[in-house]
Amino acid sequence: MPFFNEKKLAELRLIAGGDDVFLQKIGETYIAQFDRKFPELKEAVEAKDAEQTEKISSFT
Repeated sequence: MPFFNEKKLAELRLIAGGDDVFLQKIGETYIAQFDRKFPELKEAVEAKDAEQTEKISSFT
């Protein structure tokens, strides 16, 4: 399984219009959001709360 979804990455490259700095900022923003949500996501997974897990994991 690839680390990145290649189709979504290609879409982001189109959105960024070849601006690698902008693409990097998109990635950094995503990672920052993930870092904030990870503890809550882990808790939902450990509680086997599928509804909450799906809700948290679809933040993007």
